[in-house]
Amino acid sequence: MKTIRAIQFGPMPRPRVLAKIYRREPADVVIESSSDTLLKNIGKVIKKYIDLMNKYGFHRFSDGAYWSDDILTPIARGIDNISINGLVRFYDNNFFYRQPVVEGKIKSKTPSGRVVANLVSRILKSADIDLSKNIDKISITVPGPFTFYYRSLISTSYYSNPYSFAKDYMYNVLLREIEYMEKQNFRWIDIHEPELAKRSLDIEENKAINLLKDFISVLNKEINIFIIMYFDLNLKILEALSRHIEENNVYIHIDPISKPEALYYRKRKQLKVTNLSIGVFDSRNTKLEKYIDISRKLRSVLNRVTADNEIYLSHNAPLEFLPEVIAYRKLRIISRYTDKLNLRLKNRE
Repeated sequence: MKTIRAIQFGPMPRPRVLAKIYRREPADVVIESSSDTLLKNIGKVIKKYIDLMNKYGFHRFSDGAYWSDDILTPIARGIDNISINGLVRFYDNNFFYRQPVVEGKIKSKTPSGRVVANLVSRILKSADIDLSKNIDKISITVPGPFTFYYRSLISTSYYSNPYSFAKDYMYNVLLREIEYMEKQNFRWIDIHEPELAKRSLDIEENKAINLLKDFISVLNKEINIFIIMYFDLNLKILEALSRHIEENNVYIHIDPISKPEALYYRKRKQLKVTNLSIGVFDSRNTKLEKYIDISRKLRSVLNRVTADNEIYLSHNAPLEFLPEVIAYRKLRIISRYTDKLNLRLKNRE
């Protein structure tokens, strides 16, 4: 039986010290223009987070996305023909983001792109940590093309459907970010795509997945791509992913907590992907999970979906919706449960 690993992804909750620093201007603007003293204060938060992730034994974890108020705004600021609108609710959450307005054909404002990569590098350097020991564990957080499209206001006829936008976004914007991240020795890229989990009627699965497959094929095989879907569970998309994307460096994250009944909608056909991440810890509920409940959720998923290579355990959606202390407690439970599960599997051999 393969080893099951614990992972973390996405933005972390913002502690009070950062809330005070960012209260007047957006986080990405503050970081780009901050003095060394202010960056050191931000770096202390990053150090605490990374030290705990290592202490808990997480296989990989995100950059924490402390560089932004939301995952859309920083990358939107670096794209031509996109302006930033007012605050809009992010799906069905008590959380808001600044809505991008697409006004024409998109491309990076600078030849090198690297808006997110610059922010991440700047903020990590401010933390008193040994990056050489952590760089291969840290994942970079970016919005996926379909989530970006449907969370934006499209005020141009140039993009009459999500597929033409997705292609320009991936090759004119995202590819440049990833190439620069690779030069900085990052090896994990998290493409957040809650929209793929929710848009089963509007998105043609094969078109969407083929676009992602073609894009992934041009990337360096040493870069690990996480396609992270949450707020819903869409088995049609998962089937399309399992049929078309078989690369060993691609990982699929699913959220069975937001829609557990989806596991029983269709014929009980076993779906198999190459690498699977399962969100069995609820990031939108402060209740701390018990091991027996986690095991029940995990069994219900593995009865329908499994993986050829890696299986990871994680929270179902980003942890930023929780109080910081609860988020860290849940991460500790993820770590302990994974260790306990691996010990049980080893004893069965």
